[in-house]
Order: sequence, then C-alpha cells, then structure tokens
Amino acid sequence: MSISLLLTLFLGAFLDATLGFCFFVAGEAFFLMAGGLLFSEQALWAVAAVLVGAYAADQAGFIIGRQMRPWFHRFVLARRSRRAVLHKTRRLLRAHGIKAVAASRLLGPVAWFMPPVCGSA
Repeated sequence: MSISLLLTLFLGAFLDATLGFCFFVAGEAFFLMAGGLLFSEQALWAVAAVLVGAYAADQAGFIIGRQMRPWFHRFVLARRSRRAVLHKTRRLLRAHGIKAVAASRLLGPVAWFMPPVCGSA
C-alpha cells in the first residue's frame, strides 16, 4: 500500500468532514475505497487513514469554532431566529452532551456544523 493512497484517503475523509469543503467532496467514495481495500488486501491502514482524517476534521472544526467564538456570537445574535436555534443547540448539548455529538455524525449536514458549534458554545 502506497503512502499516496493513504494520504488520498486521509485527505478525502478530512475534506468530507470539514465545513465548507464538504459541499464539493463526496466522502463516500473514500470510505468505500477503504472498505474495498480492507476486504481485498486486508489493508487495515486504509480504514485507519479514513478514520484519522474524519477525526482530525472534527478536531479542526472544534478549534475553528473556539477561535471564531466572538464573530460567531455576533453573527448569531444579530437575528432573533438564529438566537432561538443557538439556544436550542446549547440546551441539547447541555442535556445530552456526547450523545448529541455522536448522533450528529449520522445526520449528514448536521455533522458538518456540530464541531464548530461545540467549539463556540
């Protein structure tokens, strides 16, 4: 297994889980490729590259949310409807914490927004 293939899988998963790039990168292709490599060549490193890429993207989103907290709060508090959504999200995170974050990974577009929102909360 070549380093370039592992790097491609890592970057594909990273960009799929990153807010902004996720609209242009279909991560399913990379996930299926890693699964196919695991099945055909017993390439566990391919699956590890995809998992590490997605995890790194979530951590980067959290850090970006933490760094952009003042801007984010000005943006959200500018409109009443956004304030209501922010309060609902904070209530959800307070009540369910890690369960809400884990469930958001399965909800498509919600997964892209949850790490920055958690970072800014």
